[in-house]
Amino acid sequence: MQVVTKGAYPTLYSLLEAISYDNGMVNREQPLPASFLVPYQDDLRSLETAAEDLDGPDRITLCCGEETDQRAISARSPELTALHDMLNAWFDGGDNV
Repeated sequence: MQVVTKGAYPTLYSLLEAISYDNGMVNREQPLPASFLVPYQDDLRSLETAAEDLDGPDRITLCCGEETDQRAISARSPELTALHDMLNAWFDGGDNV
């Protein structure tokens, strides 16, 4: 498990934030958590870079879109596949700290 903060990994943090809002994990009336604990053991920098390289609509689709659209985006590179897998694993059992 690793910690994602807005300062260290701003793009990953924004994707986790979008998932949190989209699925009601975070109430818009409450402050966001300072960090998210993600189930990923490798270097998060490669995931941050892959997320940064996506345009805004693809970022939202990857984290909050339909599964078939998410798969099409994640199939573009091994890094995007790893990012998609990490986001799914976090959604299935993620936590914030």
